[in-house]
Amino acid sequence: RVEAAVARTLAEDGVSASPVAVRVTSAYRERAASKAPMLERQWSSGREYPAEFPFTSRCVVAVQRQAAADVLLFVMYVQEYGADCPAPNTNRIYISYLDSVRYFESDPPSKRTLVYHAIILEYLADAAARGFQYCHVWVEPPKNNQEYILHCRPPPDRKPMKREVLHGWYVRMLKLAKDKGVVTRFGSMHEEFRGITSASQIPMFYGDQWEVTVPDLAKQQQSQERRRGTATSAHAAAASAAA
Repeated sequence: RVEAAVARTLAEDGVSASPVAVRVTSAYRERAASKAPMLERQWSSGREYPAEFPFTSRCVVAVQRQAAADVLLFVMYVQEYGADCPAPNTNRIYISYLDSVRYFESDPPSKRTLVYHAIILEYLADAAARGFQYCHVWVEPPKNNQEYILHCRPPPDRKPMKREVLHGWYVRMLKLAKDKGVVTRFGSMHEEFRGITSASQIPMFYGDQWEVTVPDLAKQQQSQERRRGTATSAHAAAASAAA
């Protein structure tokens, strides 16, 4: 299905290229354990925070046959939190890593973005058909001398990408997805969660920045509340002694 979508996209754009094969090279069940500050905090909802979030980790790759060799072009790692996963992660997908190299060969050249967008769009369409409702991606390019997946790149490919460039790449893809009816809307984390009443409503994904940031903030807030409570108790004790 994904391979057919790639071939169709290239044909519609008038691009001639050797077939691109898309494969899931790994798929296994994992459990993301919740951080201690999230478990220890007394939430305003009165509910206990989930101890863990089960998910399926998948690795999707794309290769192209070139001169009797299969050349790796694209790698995407996703975490799928299904209906069996507790809120707030229920039916959510997290694209944890995505990487590619400039080895796709076509006529005309420089058409690799067509391939990568087609893969992601078809994956999202398949995920929606399987019951997933939300997809999240951390839009932060690797820093200089940092690699997410594919290492040992040639020097011309080692230039760090600007965040604005990567953000624009995803926005173009999501606009296309919306036009095709694959997604209904998209936006930033701030836009999506600005109406929440508790940090416990923010989804936590294994290895994501929020998995570190939110518990740290909860821990800091809890420490501040304890200090205020101690100060209030000391003030009350002093007032009682004076009386």
